Amino acid sequence: MNTLDKIIKNSMSNTAAFAVEAITAFLLMPFVILNLGDSAYGIWVLINALTGYLGLFKLGFRPSINKHVAEYEAKGDFEGMREYMSATLHIYLYIAVAIICTSVLVSYFLPGLFLDNNEYLLIFQILILFAGVQSVFSLMGTAYGGVISGYQRYEINAGIEIVVILVRALLIFILLPYFKDLYTVAIAHFTITILGFIATIYYGRKISPIKKLSVFKKPGKEILKLIIKYNSISFIIAALAIFMSYMDSVIVGLILPLSVITHYVVGVRLVKYATMFLSVTTKVIAPAISELNAKNNHEMLLKVLHSTYKVSCIVVFPMLAYLVVLGDDFIALWVGDGYEDSYRVMVIFAFASIFIAPTEALGSFLYGLGNHVYLMYINILEAIIIIPACYIAGVHYGIVGIAAGIAVPRAIFRGVILPLMISNKMKIKLLGKFIRSQLIVLLGSVPFIVYLLFSDRTIGDIDSWIKFILHLSLGMCLYLISIYFITLSQQEKEVSNNILGRLLPRVFP
Repeated sequence: MNTLDKIIKNSMSNTAAFAVEAITAFLLMPFVILNLGDSAYGIWVLINALTGYLGLFKLGFRPSINKHVAEYEAKGDFEGMREYMSATLHIYLYIAVAIICTSVLVSYFLPGLFLDNNEYLLIFQILILFAGVQSVFSLMGTAYGGVISGYQRYEINAGIEIVVILVRALLIFILLPYFKDLYTVAIAHFTITILGFIATIYYGRKISPIKKLSVFKKPGKEILKLIIKYNSISFIIAALAIFMSYMDSVIVGLILPLSVITHYVVGVRLVKYATMFLSVTTKVIAPAISELNAKNNHEMLLKVLHSTYKVSCIVVFPMLAYLVVLGDDFIALWVGDGYEDSYRVMVIFAFASIFIAPTEALGSFLYGLGNHVYLMYINILEAIIIIPACYIAGVHYGIVGIAAGIAVPRAIFRGVILPLMISNKMKIKLLGKFIRSQLIVLLGSVPFIVYLLFSDRTIGDIDSWIKFILHLSLGMCLYLISIYFITLSQQEKEVSNNILGRLLPRVFP
């Protein structure tokens, strides 16, 4: 299978998993809020934010495993792969102990910073301990999930993820109406997630030749040096990324009532889906980039990057346009009335994501080349600027200020500064190519945007799901037609026709 076919297959696998996750979370969120209430759901978001920081202990190993497994497999060096994975799992033994100890400390000391009374104190502490146990299992899941993706078998990871998401959601839908507390959500979430990690370990061992690993044997100096050299940068990137991804919810919990966290998350969640969609679909290029780099095929490297960026723009633009124009109707339809401030948060993040979302591919590109130090620089600069801006703006303007304090600096760093840094390093005019891609996609989006503005004034509120589906379906048909004839080059049309020609017989045999 050639590189393009691998990328398409893996991207489709990740897209399927993400679609299931997004649709399930979309349906589940208002259901959980209705049964738990704003304050209890805010507690659940806050627990996930605090325990999400336990991911710091993974030290950015996943991208490192992806890269090195792909390179070892391309070179046929299975003994090197076995040595690398043995060393990684040996390090994870120490990390597991650190996670358990940290979970105990966090559960004892931190809840008092966020809770004004003891109503949720015990459950807060217990769920943090549960999350610590899950994080220990996630270490092994991360290791063998990295092996699977390093072999570019993303359909396996995607299949496991889909089953986990559906079973977890089904349990919550069945049990929560009868047991309306956070324990129900937590037990379903943690138990099924851990079973998913066990399945990942099984399939990772099955597809690779690295079944007999010396986990308890101290690794050699050379392999440790290799891991530390790559992972020291990956750790900083992962640490900052995890810290920043949960920082906004923590700040909301510190300076505003817990119920406000729910309003903030409602506004952020839909825009995050758009960015997450591109993240999960474009990360498949990392092992492909490593493979191309190992073969010194630099022309194909840049072609993959430019194509991925343009496709990312095509995918994300209609989502963001819809949220900006009709997001208030959508929120009311989704979670009900009383979330007007959520729409303002959504609009701020949607405009910023026009510049942020398409650059998701740059992270995978840099990891694939081993030049992810530039991603580290960006993450450090973002943290220095965003954290104080977010807190100060939040104190004065509430969740709208927090949203602006995050979105505006991130749009500048991700959309402008990161492409300029890569351009300077690789001696290519990356930002100019990206701007041209955005403009040509924006031109192709004009009929869709006009349709949204016109329908917003003529058809009134979208107050039913049937009306929403019909409205969106008609708009997307118009969008795809205009993109095909206005945005795509002749070569891109031929590639699209070829892909459709191969997919349609499988979908409609």
